[in-house]
Amino acid sequence: MPPVKVKLEFWIGDRLGWKNPGPQVLEEWVEEGEPLRSLLNRLAKQLDHFPETVFDPEIQSLSSEVALVLNDHIENLTQGLETPLREGDRVAFLPILAGG
Repeated sequence: MPPVKVKLEFWIGDRLGWKNPGPQVLEEWVEEGEPLRSLLNRLAKQLDHFPETVFDPEIQSLSSEVALVLNDHIENLTQGLETPLREGDRVAFLPILAGG
């Protein structure tokens, strides 16, 4: 199968060292059905600050400071990091906010 394109929306650009805090939209090619974990491991190699801000490839764990949303719904990550990616998927990286 040929690769497919997914959109990545970063609402945490400032945490990744980018000048604009968000949203920053990138497109990434993946294999149809490739698990989200594979994409995150690749991004950890490509993007500065990604391992300490979003996904630590050493321990294969997401940061507790960032939420991932697939196609506008958290429920779409039914298989966690093994959720397969499809043509046209949109993965949003959102900051977890707390306050009172």
